[in-house]
Amino acid sequence: MVKWTNAAALLLVVAAASACRAKDGSAKDTSPVDSSVVVAPPPPPGANVKGNPGLKGKPEDNAVATRNYLLALGWGDNYPDSQIVDTATFKWGTSNSALIRVVPNDTANTVSWESALAAGGNGYFVAKIYNLEDKAIAPLGVGRLGVGYLWVGELPGGARGVAIYSIKNNGSLEATPKILSYLGKCESQHPYSAVKLTDGNKCGFGAAAGTSSTAPKYILASMTASAFAVGKGLWITCQGGCCEVSTQ
Repeated sequence: MVKWTNAAALLLVVAAASACRAKDGSAKDTSPVDSSVVVAPPPPPGANVKGNPGLKGKPEDNAVATRNYLLALGWGDNYPDSQIVDTATFKWGTSNSALIRVVPNDTANTVSWESALAAGGNGYFVAKIYNLEDKAIAPLGVGRLGVGYLWVGELPGGARGVAIYSIKNNGSLEATPKILSYLGKCESQHPYSAVKLTDGNKCGFGAAAGTSSTAPKYILASMTASAFAVGKGLWITCQGGCCEVSTQ
């Protein structure tokens, strides 16, 4: 007779779980899942994570520290199509659009957003957004041909949340970041870093206003999105699952 250990039972549960399952089961992550990965508890506030040490305070508090932190990070520019947003059309308003490219920090899946959003915790840059056109993208706060970085942590005024910081050509931060809304996290650890544009409802927290229920839930890199009015949300792997924010 085979005896079941607690560890074996846990692995069986993990193997049966689907990646980043939506609450209503309608928004499914089609990326492969490593069933051997066991979700770890969030680190305590201020704890560093693998490959991404984080930054104390706000990015604008210390320009030199922020620049050195950014230079120390790795990015997924060479990741396969399934893990990045490659030359997609980001749409906003009634007729505005621009081509963008979004790549994750190479260890974004190890960053605890709970820790970053807790008082005293380090903040983290977890994704890079390239504006590929000579026009500003207001909902992302990124200027013409500019680059923005998705930040999770302390914001101006002392609040905690998510924002996009635009970086000038000389390496300095734009004065005012674009504050986004954190929609929440869907559980199930990913062994890789990835990012997707969504309709704001991939994790099942409620579609963004004006989003068609028939729209695709996310854009793979191969879908250069001229045919899709998607871009109201940004989904990124984080510690313990996938985190989603509203961009519009």
